[in-house]
Amino acid sequence: MFRKIIKWCDNTWYHYSFYIVVSLTLGLTALSITYQFITRVVPDARIGYYRQQLTIQERKMIMDYMAPVIEDINQDGIKQVGLSAISEYVQLKLSIVNQSSQMLIIDRATFAEFAPHEPFEPLDLQIKRTHPTVIKHPEIVVTSVKSRKTHIYALPLSQNSVFRNLDIPHKDLYIVMLRKDLKKDTKSQKYFANATKIMQHLIKDLN
Repeated sequence: MFRKIIKWCDNTWYHYSFYIVVSLTLGLTALSITYQFITRVVPDARIGYYRQQLTIQERKMIMDYMAPVIEDINQDGIKQVGLSAISEYVQLKLSIVNQSSQMLIIDRATFAEFAPHEPFEPLDLQIKRTHPTVIKHPEIVVTSVKSRKTHIYALPLSQNSVFRNLDIPHKDLYIVMLRKDLKKDTKSQKYFANATKIMQHLIKDLN
């Protein structure tokens, strides 16, 4: 009986080895994808950073700094800030239009290009124009080309102690929040509520 089983296995492997290997490979791949889908952490706030190189340690430092102040929107028991690299100009424009991130880290030239067209949320209610940071960085106060209204639209990361410890050109970087009035559904507003909490946290640590 035992020999018959061995013989049957040998014959099966001889004739169907290719199909067995392919089936096992596909099965393991499917299990891996399913596991990653089940265990993946969905961010409660998303921040895109444009044309900057961040190490794993720097990404962790930023996420650990921002995560405690946000709400667990998806109720998965984890407060997670997602950081997404944006390398291309077209990708940046799409990110702004689609609001795939609630906040962006951009350089001064990029901020100066986009801010007058009002894609960013005004910060006047969160930081006064008499704040030392605003006085020191008048470039963050911008007049709209359409409404002709003037608002504070960004925070300079050079004024934040955490970002000053990172190996990035923080003196030329600004963080902005995209306009929260463009997506009024409840879920989007919860994401923007977290973005507001992050911005308030950054303002508190300005020095």
